[in-house]
Amino acid sequence: MRKIVLVYLLMIALPAVLVALGGLHLVRREVLRLHQDEQAHAAQAGTRLVARAQKELLETARRLAAEPSPSDDRLVRNTFEWTGQDGLVRPRRETATRAELDFLNRFSGFLTMRQPWLARNAPDEGWKATDHGPHGELLYWRRRGAGRVVGFELRMQEVANRLPPEKPYVADTCPVWLIGGCLVALLVLSLVGGGAGLLLFARNARQESRHKTELVTQAAHKLRTPLANIQLYTEIVKERRYETESERDEALDAVAGESRRLVEIVLDKALFGVLDQPGKESDHA
Repeated sequence: MRKIVLVYLLMIALPAVLVALGGLHLVRREVLRLHQDEQAHAAQAGTRLVARAQKELLETARRLAAEPSPSDDRLVRNTFEWTGQDGLVRPRRETATRAELDFLNRFSGFLTMRQPWLARNAPDEGWKATDHGPHGELLYWRRRGAGRVVGFELRMQEVANRLPPEKPYVADTCPVWLIGGCLVALLVLSLVGGGAGLLLFARNARQESRHKTELVTQAAHKLRTPLANIQLYTEIVKERRYETESERDEALDAVAGESRRLVEIVLDKALFGVLDQPGKESDHA
């Protein structure tokens, strides 16, 4: 009985352990896959972000007039002019605003050094990033001939705000759901099989108990007659209710016969009970 119960428990526990281990393995693989997909998506998003930022900045540069001047566009923070003789000067000669003075103080040293437009084979226009300010700044410059360069300063935060938002990344469906479904199905089948086995075991135990009860009832019914006869003839002999010696001998013979019958019934039931137990048939074969 204990072996059967242990087998049914193993039928339930073993698939559960397998499902747990398989699920842990699938989760680890899924986390690794999502991490790799997220890195790939971030790289693609970065490439798209740079392309959009470049497009936005080029469009802003094209909107400026040939002579940069203060603009109502919040993207443009300041404009500047640089000449080979004077270095950094204000694009216009009127009184400088506070923002222009701040720009001159911040970028005077930067723009008096060797600039990218002075390099050999330098393009007619370009960009220069700086680390001024909390978010950094971006300078756009363009040649205007005779050693004259004009440009403007952009707000990086404003540039970032104008970029279209990225859609939230959603990982592609992974085919591991099929394996997970098979593991869950295995667990369900093991639970159903184990439960059915336990129910079958309980039914067999109930039938065995009922069978033993019937055996006891039948044995009691068969033993009732010999016991009653033995009691009757014993009382006849004990109370001397016989008239001749032959009647007494008949009573004693009847007691002996019923005793043998009683012994046969008891031995028969005992042997049947032993043979009815599992594993006892071979011992009495």
